[in-house]
Amino acid sequence: MKGQYVKVGFLALLFVCVYSGLMVVQAEVDWSDDFEDGDYDGWEVKRGNWSAENGFLRVSKDGDINRPSTTSVGTWSFDVYVTPVPEHHVGFIFMSDTPVSYIPVDLLNFNGYLLYIYAFSDGSSSTLDLYSSTGSWIVKRELLEVYDVGMDLSYRWHHMDITRDDEGRICVYLNRKLVIDLVDTSCNSSSFFQFLSQTGPAIDNIVVKDYVDPPQIQGWSGDFDDGVPTDRGIRFNSTIAYGTWSYDVYLQPTINVLNPFIFINGSWTGTGYMYEIEIKPLRGATEFIFIKQAGSYPEYNFRVDDHFIYADLTESWHHIDITRDIQGRFYVYFNGELIMDTLDNSLKTSIRFSIMSIPHGYLSVENMTVRNVVDVFPSLPFDVSVEVSEEEVTQGEDVLVSLQAKDDYGATIPRVSFDVSLEGEMVDVTALGGGLYEALLDTSELAGMVELVVTAEKTGFVPSESTHQIEVVAPASFVTSGLSIEPESAQIGETIAISVEVSNVGGLEGSHLVELKVDGSSEQEREVSLEPEGSETVLFEYSSTASGVFTVDVDGLSSSFTVFEPASFELDNLLIEPASATESESISISVDCRNAGGVSGSHEVILEIDGIREESSTVTLDAGESTAVSFDVSTAQPGTYSVEIGDLSGSYTVQPEEPEQGSGGIPGFTFESVVLGLIVGAFVLWMSRR
Repeated sequence: MKGQYVKVGFLALLFVCVYSGLMVVQAEVDWSDDFEDGDYDGWEVKRGNWSAENGFLRVSKDGDINRPSTTSVGTWSFDVYVTPVPEHHVGFIFMSDTPVSYIPVDLLNFNGYLLYIYAFSDGSSSTLDLYSSTGSWIVKRELLEVYDVGMDLSYRWHHMDITRDDEGRICVYLNRKLVIDLVDTSCNSSSFFQFLSQTGPAIDNIVVKDYVDPPQIQGWSGDFDDGVPTDRGIRFNSTIAYGTWSYDVYLQPTINVLNPFIFINGSWTGTGYMYEIEIKPLRGATEFIFIKQAGSYPEYNFRVDDHFIYADLTESWHHIDITRDIQGRFYVYFNGELIMDTLDNSLKTSIRFSIMSIPHGYLSVENMTVRNVVDVFPSLPFDVSVEVSEEEVTQGEDVLVSLQAKDDYGATIPRVSFDVSLEGEMVDVTALGGGLYEALLDTSELAGMVELVVTAEKTGFVPSESTHQIEVVAPASFVTSGLSIEPESAQIGETIAISVEVSNVGGLEGSHLVELKVDGSSEQEREVSLEPEGSETVLFEYSSTASGVFTVDVDGLSSSFTVFEPASFELDNLLIEPASATESESISISVDCRNAGGVSGSHEVILEIDGIREESSTVTLDAGESTAVSFDVSTAQPGTYSVEIGDLSGSYTVQPEEPEQGSGGIPGFTFESVVLGLIVGAFVLWMSRR
């Protein structure tokens, strides 16, 4: 009998164990999805284009998506990335009897519970709104509770937990903090879980359990009031891989502080898998290095990020905050200032948190706190997209600058304040709507490489500043120099060479028309084509038919030249002395010669007697100068001779000489005159005798 009792007891115990095991099996996850496979199989799209390529579920346009879920008593846990929207929000129908689409809203009809997260583009405090619906959303919805978060949830991942027990008690936890606690029994069954989203929000790491499993804030802390560790280092067992690590550290000169804050496994010798922040006090500066080690040192030791603070931070205490969200986004804060922002999600578990110094024995750490909650939210950095229509433009062309601020996942951040300056001058920025902005740059007075500076500011974000270079190429621009006139004085009809040097000082090839003006009248033109920095001499040849002083203008350069009448000679006052002479006498012939022209010159004065060139004399006279030119001539034969010098003419006579006394002749008479007298006398006598 006793054996039977033992047997029955053993069977009862076995039944209890099996039953308990079955209950444990039953109290497991109903369904889950972390989208690591890059798809969303099992989900039904009601509206919008959805994607899970990045390891989380997100819609590229407003949409609704659902999947079967019969859990009505249990726990719904998920991570949500929140973005602000001007008019809408992100919603989760965690219990629904039918799949619905939010658009059109008047057809939204379901029985269940809907949690809305409202984030506003002006940066004001976000809210969580919990609704129940027992039919038409327009008529049958009821706002159960609104929780004011007290901060803007935008552009960060947050962890949500919702629990509902069999008595209708609904608890909502934001980042493991209880924010809504109420009882509602209006809906008690479910067939679907639904995600309603505008562009931007995302959901990940969904776990739905069929039992109530409220989240627990885990962590540990140490203030070391009993003494600051100063040995080789300190280490604590810690399974927290996502959350916040905070502590104070005293920096000493030449001491490296090594902080492997997620230590998966390994040893102090450096072999292991861990994330590490290395703080290196240098002379006059401090270097922060973010290192990931994925194996043995140094082969698998990688520098992920670094940051310099150019100040001596030694001999003083400093506060460190390190946060990591469920997507692997790390933020490192030094004395409240964000100094590092990096994304790495390759190491997802932890067994230890440790801090040590090199050399050993100089470590001072206090007020250490490690939590599985991200609760440090200083300002975030954001990505500013600056698109310049042209990075190289011709001077005078407008440049369009398109501006947009985006979050880590490419969603547009609205209501950003942009300042744009070009070479220090502020430029107007126009809001186009939808988070898009533009600025139009005027380059008419700029040349060369110019600097464009874009700054962006928004509450809750670290101001962003970026610098961009735009090359403004000056068009072909011509400079004329070196006006030369050779000769500066010339006679009428002589060629004058007028030249200038033309240079292209612009940035493009071009042509230029060079115009010669004389006394304001256009005389000649030359077209030159030059490459940038090229030059060419342009020559004009000019002659004048008139005398005077002439003004020359070539592309604004001016000078003058003088044109004179040529040397012109005039002859006057022909004198022949004596007009009659004997054969033995010399006759003087003279004439006045004057240079009536405008320049000095030479002239040959030619004496012609009876049309035959007799003699010449060359004279050189300045303008207006005159001189007498004389010739002495003698003629052996008696007679009358004509004289010509230039256009002057005259004559002279040469008489025979009288015979000398004692020659048998009659004194005072020539032989011919005596014979003539005898003939005349004989004739007179003959006539008287008749």
